[in-house]
Amino acid sequence: MTRILPQKRLTALLLCALAGMFGLHRFYARRPISGAVLALLMMGGMLWYWQLLAALPPGSDWTDWLQALTLPAIPMGVAILWMHVDLVLILLGRLD
Repeated sequence: MTRILPQKRLTALLLCALAGMFGLHRFYARRPISGAVLALLMMGGMLWYWQLLAALPPGSDWTDWLQALTLPAIPMGVAILWMHVDLVLILLGRLD
């Protein structure tokens, strides 16, 4: 038998599933500092990614492309991992 989630937890779950990498569910749960850190990790990684790609000169070799694709993945990967942990915490009722 499944348990129906309360309205607040269901809203937090949807926010986390749809835009969790930007920390919206953390702002909704009244945790603005961690929400801002999560948003900065993701948006900073995205901006870093686009800046590195735009700075690549034409005819760059594969090592330049590899660096441009992997370095910004670190903060973005942390944000996505954090989002998935929060999904589990919301489902367990530990992040309200």
